[in-house]
Amino acid sequence: MFTISTEGPALLNTALADGHKDIVEHLLADYFDEVAQESFSWLFDLKDAGFEAADMASLLLETTSTGPWIPLERSDFHPLEGEADVELHQPSCAHKKQSTDRNDPYSDPVALHLKRDDMQRRIAMFCGIAGVLPPANSLLEDSTQASFTTMKASILYDYERRESKVGNSQDAESGIVDADSFEDSTYISSSLNLPPGPSTFSGPSATAPTVFSRLSKVSTAPTLQSVRVPSKSFGLGRETSSKPNSRSLSQQKLVSQLHRAMQGLTSAAITLQRTGYCCNQFTILTACEQGLDPSGTVPVVRMNNVPFNLLKRFANEISSLELDGISESGLSRAVSASISIMDKLFQTSYPLPTIDHKLHLCSLTVQVLCLGLVLYSQGHTGKLHPIFLAEPLIEVTLQGSMINQRYIIAERQQLACMGSMIGDEVFVFKMNRSVPQIMPNTNERLHLSATCEDVVDSWGPAYLITDIDAPYGKILYGLGIRGGIIKRSRNLNDGQTLFHWGPEFNNSTSQPETFSYWEKILIGTINSNTTCPLDPGKSREESGSYLCSLGTAPDYWKLNEIQAILQAGYYVQLQGGAAMTKQSGIPLKQVLLDRWTREGNLSLFEEPWGVQVSLCTGVTRRVPLRSLIEEPLFRYIDNLNVDGWEALKTRATSASRRDHGFTEWAQKLNKDEKRCMQTIFGKLLNLLKDTGFDESGRYFSILWPQDSDARFCVKIRPEEDQLWCSMLKDSEWCATFAVATSLCLETPEHKCRKTTVAKWCGVKMLSTVVCPNFSGTIPSTIPTRYSEAQWQLENKKRYWIGKCGGEVFLVVRKLPSLVTELEVRRNRLPEPVASRLWRDRLMERPDTAFQGEEVFILQR
Repeated sequence: MFTISTEGPALLNTALADGHKDIVEHLLADYFDEVAQESFSWLFDLKDAGFEAADMASLLLETTSTGPWIPLERSDFHPLEGEADVELHQPSCAHKKQSTDRNDPYSDPVALHLKRDDMQRRIAMFCGIAGVLPPANSLLEDSTQASFTTMKASILYDYERRESKVGNSQDAESGIVDADSFEDSTYISSSLNLPPGPSTFSGPSATAPTVFSRLSKVSTAPTLQSVRVPSKSFGLGRETSSKPNSRSLSQQKLVSQLHRAMQGLTSAAITLQRTGYCCNQFTILTACEQGLDPSGTVPVVRMNNVPFNLLKRFANEISSLELDGISESGLSRAVSASISIMDKLFQTSYPLPTIDHKLHLCSLTVQVLCLGLVLYSQGHTGKLHPIFLAEPLIEVTLQGSMINQRYIIAERQQLACMGSMIGDEVFVFKMNRSVPQIMPNTNERLHLSATCEDVVDSWGPAYLITDIDAPYGKILYGLGIRGGIIKRSRNLNDGQTLFHWGPEFNNSTSQPETFSYWEKILIGTINSNTTCPLDPGKSREESGSYLCSLGTAPDYWKLNEIQAILQAGYYVQLQGGAAMTKQSGIPLKQVLLDRWTREGNLSLFEEPWGVQVSLCTGVTRRVPLRSLIEEPLFRYIDNLNVDGWEALKTRATSASRRDHGFTEWAQKLNKDEKRCMQTIFGKLLNLLKDTGFDESGRYFSILWPQDSDARFCVKIRPEEDQLWCSMLKDSEWCATFAVATSLCLETPEHKCRKTTVAKWCGVKMLSTVVCPNFSGTIPSTIPTRYSEAQWQLENKKRYWIGKCGGEVFLVVRKLPSLVTELEVRRNRLPEPVASRLWRDRLMERPDTAFQGEEVFILQR
């Protein structure tokens, strides 16, 4: 008999490692309480959910032996018919001026989140990990091309080419040139005048840039044209008369791999266009070889746009190699198309002495494009965590098809001020030399070199601050985006101008310098020199005449004042495109505030993101934002002395308190009345934006106005028995603006305290409406019973909130004639297990048009 309290989990681990299903099931059936401890304590949640020992054993063994891949069915992801449109521009895009009076089809940020989640899932399924698709039904043919370590992956298209002398002689006989047949390296470049290939583009084709021609050198060794070729083809094309050898077979297999990957990439590009997230190009971030300042010490990341005509040209040439075999002319055209892309991204030459080296370059190009498009679809940010990987990735090494050759690393890097704007690190590609080397691990934030057009395309929407009569995009004073403004900051020593993103906009009397929407600008901040010998005390003594009272400052515009200044006619605000944000993880509250800054649409206050907290009972409930404006806040508004408020007050108060019709009332306001309401609501939003959870997610603030005083709040730190408060955390599908109310909100368990002087009692539970969340779900996998018109919660069923495997899950409790209760429980399940359990998800209803069910969310 063993000491089960300490050895039980160890025994279970051993049985799992050895794959002994009968022993695992025996331990779970007969010694459950003893083994469900320590790292296996979460098994109690499975038992509570109704799992039998056999079910738990199968789940444990599956998650233990799966490895990095999560096998799944790819039948719903067939290559799409048609072509990517190289001339397409979306109705809302970053590349042209937007109409200010059109109805924005993308104004609902929650609906956008659901649409984006599904789009990103499909892009990942088409592109895989740099062209390597996930295993389907446990068939791991492609998965051997990817190797994994902790949160890192390496991709190599390896078809075991033979390097023996026999293989070399066979290659020579069949016209295939090996590295040994050259006396010197040869650089393929645009200077070789490679013949153009056939094109099926719907737009202009591109030629190889000139960087390669500047760096190219001509070999004295025989060229491809001078080698004796007994047949018309190098590979397995239809014209080949000689017997194919192992080298040519492996090369043709590689071409087939490239062809499949490019088919997936093309389908992904079509998906981006059809869902409205892309026009006729996408962007990739690459690291510069040197900094842009004279000393080369300022690290810079370049944002490069990749037009779809380059992508289509390359795809066509790879398709020709697949169809006709590896001919000299076909391979030359493919290499030329590859160079036109890689030179644009990395601006470096590449030695190409053999067919293998040329295919290696094509492989690197395919890998960069496939991974780059996936990262573009998520705004270059976040971890790389498609649904078919058990763990997320923070670094991917692209090795093409040859080892000990140049390779590319995509890893997360921190941008300077743009990093604060984005709120996350970004994936940056860097070309490395053939000798393996470790990229410098530095905490230094990187500057960004990009056009405003590409910035908006990747991270918009945005607005332009410009002269009223200036041609669109020609004269900019600033670019408003993500709660701040990109504007000129200072001049560098080499004559370049450094730009900065921040929440303030200088209002100097002198005419500020302007810039163009399409010019490359350098965006960053001043770095701190930690070795500076400055003595602060002595420096202060020398600078006494420069000191002034704390709190004074010259005039400047804060972000919450920018809209009023623009309306006053100082500058004109033009809507920038890319209304559909690609980046995941942007809180809904930020999206709403940014949208208000750009549009000032009063209908925002009809959205249900307000939270009232009853001072009497502690019950909280979701309400439209306008319902937060009760008597204390109306008195606060009175003291603002906003022009036109006195005449509008009675009607505005009545409209905000009605159950319906506020938006219709706001649409009938004249210009001055609308400006009055925009001013008032703008100040209220500025007051309420700091309520709810703070950025750390630990403290929850509730505004407690009194008379006209709106300076104070109650700040709580939800304890373990208030886990339900996590429902109110800001996320892509949830925003919270919280105000204490004198209304006595009662539930069966929380009644009026019947006292005139009530001490703060905390928060007890949440009354809200929930609806299903099908984002990222393949439509054909949703059971027919989930008709949204007839949808309702199922008793005792478990649901995730927001996303699968999140911080908490909900258990339904239905009682006759009572409001449905959702009990919040902390998720203790390991991620691989959580991803395989129940997939149903809920979210708070973002609009009254959504079908939902009223619930009480609590914790027992």
